[in-house]
Amino acid sequence: AHNLAKLNIPVSIFNVDFDNGAVAKGCEIAKDLNNVIFLEGDFLKKQFRGVKMGLLIGVLCSIPKGGCITVLKRLKKNFSNGILVASCVAPTMKEHDPEMEYILRYITGWNLAYKDLEELQKIFSDAGWKPIGHFSDCHGFHNMVIGQLE
Repeated sequence: AHNLAKLNIPVSIFNVDFDNGAVAKGCEIAKDLNNVIFLEGDFLKKQFRGVKMGLLIGVLCSIPKGGCITVLKRLKKNFSNGILVASCVAPTMKEHDPEMEYILRYITGWNLAYKDLEELQKIFSDAGWKPIGHFSDCHGFHNMVIGQLE
C-alpha cells in the first residue's frame, strides 16, 4: 500500500485488521500518506462502496470452504466492477514444509484449511465471482485467485 500510494495515483487505500498493533504500525508507516487509511475492526462489517480492487491475504487460510464462500459473497456488496485477489495456503506447504505447518498449527494455534487451486477457483465461482486469473508464490505454498464480479 505504501509504494502504491507514492505513485500519486488518485486512489484511496483502506487497510482493515482486527489487530490494533498492526493498525498502529500501519498508521506509523503511512503517516505522510493522505490516501492510506488503517482501520481496526471486522472488514466484513465495514461499509465501502465502489471498491475497484480488494486483497484478502491470509483471510481464507483457516476458513473451511463453506465459510470462504460466505465471506466472498458478503464482500460483493462493496464492489462495483472491481476485482478481488485472495490467497489461501496450498496443500503443498504442508507436504513440503512440515516445520512451518507445525509452527502455524501448534505454536501459533492457526489451524489451516488447505485449498488447492481448483478448490479456491470453485469457491470464487460458487460465491458469484468469475475467476479471471491465478498465480502462486515461487514454492507453490500459496495460491492466489483473481476474481471479477459476474
